[in-house]
Amino acid sequence: MRRLARVTSVFVLCLSAAVLTTAASAASASIAAASSARSTHTKVKVARVKPGSTWTLKIGSTCESDSFAGRHKFSDVAVKGDTGTYKGRGTLTMTWKTGSSTGAVFKGTFVTANDDYVGPYVDGGQSQSAILVRAAAFGCDVLTTAPESNSIVLGSSDIDTATVGGQGAVTPTGTIHFYVCSGNTNPCTTGSAVDDLGTVALAGSGSSANALSPPYAPTTTGSYCFLGVYSGDGHYASLSDGSTTDECFTVTPPLPGLVTHPASSSISLGSADSDTATVTGTGEVTPTGTVHFYECKGNANPCTTSRAANGGTDLGSVALTGSGTPATATATSTSFTAPSSGTYCFLGVYSGDTNYGSTSDGSTTDECFTVTSSTLGITTTPTKSTDLNGQSNTDNATVTGAHGITPSGTVTFYVCGPDATPVACTAATGTLVGPPVTIAGSGDTATAKSAAFTPTTVFDYYCFFAVYSGDGTYPSASDGSTTDECFYDTSPP
Repeated sequence: MRRLARVTSVFVLCLSAAVLTTAASAASASIAAASSARSTHTKVKVARVKPGSTWTLKIGSTCESDSFAGRHKFSDVAVKGDTGTYKGRGTLTMTWKTGSSTGAVFKGTFVTANDDYVGPYVDGGQSQSAILVRAAAFGCDVLTTAPESNSIVLGSSDIDTATVGGQGAVTPTGTIHFYVCSGNTNPCTTGSAVDDLGTVALAGSGSSANALSPPYAPTTTGSYCFLGVYSGDGHYASLSDGSTTDECFTVTPPLPGLVTHPASSSISLGSADSDTATVTGTGEVTPTGTVHFYECKGNANPCTTSRAANGGTDLGSVALTGSGTPATATATSTSFTAPSSGTYCFLGVYSGDTNYGSTSDGSTTDECFTVTSSTLGITTTPTKSTDLNGQSNTDNATVTGAHGITPSGTVTFYVCGPDATPVACTAATGTLVGPPVTIAGSGDTATAKSAAFTPTTVFDYYCFFAVYSGDGTYPSASDGSTTDECFYDTSPP
């Protein structure tokens, strides 16, 4: 048998489009070739693997470097271990593990054919055709891409980051062409891309270089996927990555600015008020949808839909209209007329749309207004102004409201005197004339009459004083003027 010649070779493991290469200083091999067809003693390749050398497994565009020390071995029935001379009958078994020593185990079993090793490659029970050949002069590169953010709010922008990893000290050069696909494209490709972001030159040192895409600001919510395509250079091959695993991000609806305020912060009873809502979006994306308006009675803090349902008013929904930059849209509620005086608060609820989330504003700071009573008239007149002839007198009060809302409550009567001249009477200086009297009426007015009062002297002045209690609609009021409320007794009994 011929002496085996010692030569240095570099091998590549190809799995369909998969390649296993050594680094430049990888393995020393002794090779002797002869035709097994002409000899009963098959002369086969002899392999010697240097412990600690680095090999690279390339499957498609994915590369994985690993050390042979403790992870790889060539073996046959005669030779075991990381280093050895293969002297079998044309069969070579190569086993390697990735990652830790407990990682996945890959195994290739090869026989010589045409000066190469060929045979099946087994990965987790799946067998593929494989070939171990002398390496071609090229570098194993890998492209990793990922958005800067996995989720952004509409109106914000995202960028794609691309890193090309090579081997040794050969820095990848060339460009990355960036694209964006709308929807959960699986994967994003140049054919499905909706936006071409252009090319960016790689920059780096050592065996790594990177590029950042221009910022991309989606105009609607949803899912988007970047695509990065590496141009390749004289040393490294072209690669691309547009997978949904690495390259996709979501665009979520932002909460727009919602400002609501009544047309008037104070109105008179019987007048109407309305609520105006302004929804402010981002950029040029104008909010659409509706604003649902409600009203709550009292100083609701804040007004809510449940409070509006409990004694309030549902004013219905109004569609937004508007445009501009920043994008704004407005809606105004239907008119609301309060049934009584007091404090009322509006509530505006924005429905949201495909670009913006739902939000509301029912704060007492922005949404409340007061309803004041209309000018209330109370007039009081004694039944007789003179010549009582020793008879009793009564006071008559008329309370006048507005807008057909009849005043309710009571009138309390007082009387002051005797005095030489008319003197205005007050509750503090007067004497009660009977208990308070409930007023009654319809429309805008209600009346009450005091109990009878009999003067104790003649040729003197007496003056009535009337105090209206007020109610839920009208405030209290009084009339004690000397013009209206005084009378003079000139006739003794």
